[in-house]
Amino acid sequence: MKMGYEKVIALVEEIGAIMKDFAKGNIPLSVAEEAYERLSGECERLESDLENPFSPHLVQGILYHHNVKNCCIHSGLYVRNNNSIHPMCAIGEAQIAKKISEVLTKQKISENSTVYRIGGEIMQFPSHTLYAVKIGTDARSPIFGALTSSTHFAEEVFLYTAHFLSILLKIEVGTVQHYNYFSEIKKQVSEFLGENLSLNRDINIAVFIFRNIEKIFSHMGFRILLDVAATIKKTIQDSFGTNTLCVYPSLRLFVAFTPLLPHREEEIRKKKIEFYYQGLAIPFQRINLPLRIVDAKERIWYDIFHFEDYVCRGDVHR
Repeated sequence: MKMGYEKVIALVEEIGAIMKDFAKGNIPLSVAEEAYERLSGECERLESDLENPFSPHLVQGILYHHNVKNCCIHSGLYVRNNNSIHPMCAIGEAQIAKKISEVLTKQKISENSTVYRIGGEIMQFPSHTLYAVKIGTDARSPIFGALTSSTHFAEEVFLYTAHFLSILLKIEVGTVQHYNYFSEIKKQVSEFLGENLSLNRDINIAVFIFRNIEKIFSHMGFRILLDVAATIKKTIQDSFGTNTLCVYPSLRLFVAFTPLLPHREEEIRKKKIEFYYQGLAIPFQRINLPLRIVDAKERIWYDIFHFEDYVCRGDVHR
């Protein structure tokens, strides 16, 4: 029996073949519709595993999901190594990944969030367009690329996928490639705390756990999960004010760091807050962790993750 990743490759290749045959007029509409129904069922059976945030093939799942939802024959993450670009992770034919690597090596894709459109004729895909966007601002940041010939391709979905990848993980590229999203968050928090503690301000740390968020929204796709996360963060930011730093190490863990100005301690700690997405209430658990000027900062993340573990094991209900 094929492993999940091999099943994805086989499915994407079959989808690509059907799309090509229909585009060239080699098969009638009725045959294409029958193939669509069959392949759609196979996609749905695989999606539940690939959209699982704890799946060992999470990045492959995101790229596969983009291929299916945005009518692409190839989606991939590409990284620069010395003077050339190579595929780090891709869903589609290996030969296409090789050609895309060659094209991207010759392009100067330097601006974060700017979408580059490259004609497919230079890759011997004259009816296709290669879309590429840099994820992150670092010189070594990866490039998200997708190849499509469909008029149903949505640049908005492409950017949502790129943005989801950028907030889900921070990629450091070296001899060994690894994901280091949390280290960037930890650095950001450390700088924020250092600035405020140096001004003799105590900090209130509000920890929010959304332990069922994947169960509630994951069937709706990555775009909705991203939108839910943005909605939660905005609700926290609007409630606590612009001087608050809000971060989310994962989609179920959000942390708000708020400097305690004179006479506002109780107001901040007891501030009521509720979360909704399109009218649907999102259940959560919350705890406040005070950080005094004289306290050590080393235990912050230990306490936060200890509370998350305590909640997610089912010991706390709201």
